[in-house]
Amino acid sequence: KEIEKGSIILLLSCPIYRDTILNGKILGGVLTITLAISTSITASTGVIMAVIGIMPTIDEAIRLIIYLIASVIYISMYMAISVYTSIATKNTSMSLLISIIVWLTFTQLIYSASSAISALIPEILSETRLKVLTAIRMLTPDQHYYNFSMNILNEKMALEPFGIFLRGAAPGRSLTIIESLAISWPNLAIITSILTAFIAASYIKFLREEVRC
Repeated sequence: KEIEKGSIILLLSCPIYRDTILNGKILGGVLTITLAISTSITASTGVIMAVIGIMPTIDEAIRLIIYLIASVIYISMYMAISVYTSIATKNTSMSLLISIIVWLTFTQLIYSASSAISALIPEILSETRLKVLTAIRMLTPDQHYYNFSMNILNEKMALEPFGIFLRGAAPGRSLTIIESLAISWPNLAIITSILTAFIAASYIKFLREEVRC
């Protein structure tokens, strides 16, 4: 936005490092996301406790905190994509359009495409159809976030890191937090990698950018 309006020139004329501007944008965005998600989870938990009258156990509280952290990373990933497109295009409208297209691709188009493509495979090859469906859906970070969330919030069932169907824990026992994390950490690692890649790309692009009057 600052680049499009030209106010970036005035901002850079101040005795500050260029990366300070980007630091402020990213940290401000992450803090806003964290506050919004924390408020939402706290309010939801409070309502559930008031209605049901059951306090969450320590295990459940820890799982909620892990889920909160994962949600912040996941939404921050989209913020990082938006920041990069904003720097790359220098146009707020174009950046918004690209960000929406990316979001729709990850949340809708890939899922629709996976169903359509797998439907072309004969039913007799059900195992192949399932593998194709799974492979395509795992291309989106949304599926990785879903898998991680399901494994963290559900101690009775678990999703394979690169699968889309639940499997139960051993009869008579629940998965511990460590076991849930051991199963699902690759999903969070992939989301974090995308977040890191776009933040790094944003810094490289912005620091190398030539600002003209």
